[in-house]
Amino acid sequence: MLAFLISVFLLSAFVQANTTPALALDRVQQTLSDDVYQLLISDAPTATSSCGVNGPASCQGGNTTASCCYESPGGLLAHVQFWDANPATGPPTNWTIHGLWPDHCNGTYKASCDKSRNYTDLGSIFDQAGRPDLGNFLSTWMLSNDERRADRPIALQNSNGHPQKFWEHEWDHHGTCVNTLSPNCLPPGSPRGTEAVYYFSQIATLFQNQTTYEWLARHNIIPSVNETFTLEQFTSAIQAEWGHIPALQCQNGAIFEIYYYYNLKGSMIDGEFVSIDAPNSGNCLGSFHYLPKNE
Repeated sequence: MLAFLISVFLLSAFVQANTTPALALDRVQQTLSDDVYQLLISDAPTATSSCGVNGPASCQGGNTTASCCYESPGGLLAHVQFWDANPATGPPTNWTIHGLWPDHCNGTYKASCDKSRNYTDLGSIFDQAGRPDLGNFLSTWMLSNDERRADRPIALQNSNGHPQKFWEHEWDHHGTCVNTLSPNCLPPGSPRGTEAVYYFSQIATLFQNQTTYEWLARHNIIPSVNETFTLEQFTSAIQAEWGHIPALQCQNGAIFEIYYYYNLKGSMIDGEFVSIDAPNSGNCLGSFHYLPKNE
């Protein structure tokens, strides 16, 4: 696995040095999408609930009460991706995963909803569930540089550099607030931590379907030291590819996060994510940088 990932990075560097940016993107992204994604998430067992997807989507059900088949109050689901350029985190031609957040329909949220399920052994839970591929996938794509940011002094990586503490933080802070993954909503006899497996599996699936770097590059939005971009350029490009408008977050004049919003039909276990426009545009005002990760 390590040798394969190294070869992907070497291929990325070679192609970028010997082709135009657009052609480099096509070749590198194709390699990442077809090889890395399929290798790390393959032949995964299919989880099912008894909910189906014929009921109302979350935040669209009027007076529908929370249940194992209706996500509430956290029915405004934000799939968030990182672009960490300084310090650089993750592959140079891909965004990485921040998380999946069950915000309330009015934009507020609760956090750390069940401390009794604050798992600190997610890697082992994935392995015991027969999903070592999920841990491998997250080790490549769900990374954090928060422990190196002055405004976030908490360490979110293990002492050996493994990002599991970051996953644990996301699960505790957000995953435990997904009501359709409450223990009473799981199939009978589910082992400890099964709901976390479902949660991170959905994160991986959303990420695989949202190839942000590729989508932007198709519209000539490529990381650059000198060029700047606007909110309209970014959101128009994503809307053309995804069908809806995301929110963007900037820091120190550069983009570092993108938010894709959804409502959910049925259960988080096997429900349907319904893409929607972001409820706000974020904080990227005027022009901003989209910096290369290798700078």
